[in-house]
Amino acid sequence: MHDYPINEDQKVNIVDIGFGVERLVWGINKKNYFLDFDNFYGNDIDSNKITSAVDSIRTAVLIARDGIRPSNHDHGYRLRQLSKRFVSRNEETKLNLKELVHASYMYWEKWGSSSNVNELDVFKIIKQENDRNYNSFLLSEIKEHLGKNVDININQTFVEFLKQINTSLSREDREKINEIIKNYNEK
Repeated sequence: MHDYPINEDQKVNIVDIGFGVERLVWGINKKNYFLDFDNFYGNDIDSNKITSAVDSIRTAVLIARDGIRPSNHDHGYRLRQLSKRFVSRNEETKLNLKELVHASYMYWEKWGSSSNVNELDVFKIIKQENDRNYNSFLLSEIKEHLGKNVDININQTFVEFLKQINTSLSREDREKINEIIKNYNEK
């Protein structure tokens, strides 16, 4: 920007190249992943997929640390979207949520970000929203597999959701979707 006004009498030229601190650190260290998250990499999964899942939770932790709760509005909606992104991307990476939340919480502490919410409560906020999203994905697969609508509340823990499936569906329907449920139980 040419002649950016500082005050009435002073103007400066500003050049912004769009590099944040993380990108500079990445360029210096020549690693293709976030520092402080090394232990999440190294298995046979593409590092870009792991980075995508890590970044979703890392950003969600930053938002939740500020006291934002998942909702359908504003920052709460962003948190909800990040959780949904993590859940869909973590199907393949199978990252441990508790360890990832801890690493993310410590990461933001290291960078001097203040927190209004303690680490355990941040984990609970993110876990509850992730359960909601796992339930939603599972419910859509069940509906598709059975070919009919199934009325089950997604706003509960994953364990409670599975109990409700067992009590709400017929034995025949449970047998039809047993493999789907087994796959989700492993997550």
